[in-house]
Amino acid sequence: MGFHTILLLLFPWMFYFALPARLTYVLGKRIKPYELIDKPYEELTDDDIKKVRGQIKDQMQEELNRAVEKFGKKRYSSGKIVGNSIKNMLTLNYYCPPGWPLLFHEHHRLYTKHQGQEFTMNISFWSGLKYLIRNPLTLAFYIPVLGWIPLLIKGYGGHRIQK
Repeated sequence: MGFHTILLLLFPWMFYFALPARLTYVLGKRIKPYELIDKPYEELTDDDIKKVRGQIKDQMQEELNRAVEKFGKKRYSSGKIVGNSIKNMLTLNYYCPPGWPLLFHEHHRLYTKHQGQEFTMNISFWSGLKYLIRNPLTLAFYIPVLGWIPLLIKGYGGHRIQK
């Protein structure tokens, strides 16, 4: 439990909040478990499987540690965040967590309307107002504390707790 949990209780939109991390995906060496055993699969014991599992875990951890050494120096790229924010100033509210409930609800509405087929979302400075009119429940995400009541009713409505 941290500071984020307290904010989550106050502001429901904080559910979508995350710090912008600079992610680097690393592909490790291919692991072939069958090369780590010297007998047929049917003859393997639990100890054999645990041994192979340990070898794989150790190899993956070693590769992960090397990747952290190589790429883990800078967690956040604040310069890029500021640059992207300036470049997308008119639609910045949709790139930040407070705008995400609007985007997610509008996307869900369009996805349902188009029955899972491809569609495009027009995102502009004024589209937030249009999304809010089409998805009025989204307003609850911006009401401190009391906003949880309609969200919980909507989320748990129709569900029965069985003994």
